[in-house]
Amino acid sequence: MPDNPSSSTLSKGTEVELRLQGDRQIRQIAGVRRHKVFLLLSFAGIEDRSAAEALVGAELWVRVEQLPPLGEGEFYLHELRGMEVVTTSGERVGEVLDVWPAPAGDVLVVGCGGRESLVPMVDTFIKQVNRQTRQILIDPIPGLLGE
Repeated sequence: MPDNPSSSTLSKGTEVELRLQGDRQIRQIAGVRRHKVFLLLSFAGIEDRSAAEALVGAELWVRVEQLPPLGEGEFYLHELRGMEVVTTSGERVGEVLDVWPAPAGDVLVVGCGGRESLVPMVDTFIKQVNRQTRQILIDPIPGLLGE
């Protein structure tokens, strides 16, 4: 499921990289069809069902240059990894290790000193994401960071 189902990044003719179990292959998208919240893609050179089934579970990657420009206050999820997380009171929480998709909203996995905290990506907690300084400002409630 794409992060932004209305995006036109994955369209016919787009070159993508498929990654599966250490194998990488470059493919061109031959067709795109929507099915509920999913995109069904066909690839040039993948002509039969068994060849398609061999790609089940593959990650699909596009070059950063292929992504549409962002608006004010927008960011791509991949940009969050490695950002420093700081509270509104100035306390360093740690670094974003991962971003987990969830039905109610994405969740930041923040690591510090071998400990991990989960921070929901909702306005209640996330006060600012600064792409230039690579810092995320949060306003945690008691217990959110495992205190």
